[in-house]
Amino acid sequence: MSTIIIYDSRYGFTQKCAEYIQEKVSGAKMFHVKDKYNIEDFTEVYLGCYIDDGKIHKAMRKYIERNRLLLMRKEVKLFCTCVDNDDFTSALQNSIHPELFYHAKYVCPGGEIKYDQLTNKEKKLLQKRINVDRSMYQFYPERLDKLIEKD
Repeated sequence: MSTIIIYDSRYGFTQKCAEYIQEKVSGAKMFHVKDKYNIEDFTEVYLGCYIDDGKIHKAMRKYIERNRLLLMRKEVKLFCTCVDNDDFTSALQNSIHPELFYHAKYVCPGGEIKYDQLTNKEKKLLQKRINVDRSMYQFYPERLDKLIEKD
């Protein structure tokens, strides 16, 4: 089985998760969502992104929309980073086609908020949406291990 990991990361946490998966999955190739690659050559596709304002970040959302039919023929595993599990679940349901939502396997391996690097607008949105007003770091590698497990 050939594996590709495609990720989008803002502050590096999602990239860290992608690298963790690459270390565990023999021969996996890793690319940023904006890199050039061909997923047709792969049977297993990991998609990693962060949750932004209650949705999967725009670049990954567009990528998934453009490639939905091709992804439906692959083994798809999503890992979406955030610090609020409720936000994770609703973001997935609001961001991807229901057919792909039920086709894919997905986990939230945690998330990181670098509060001092956010704009004032982002801080206000975060406070309003999930009641966070400080930096946070949560990493659950066992969730990624479960995603990697073969059924």
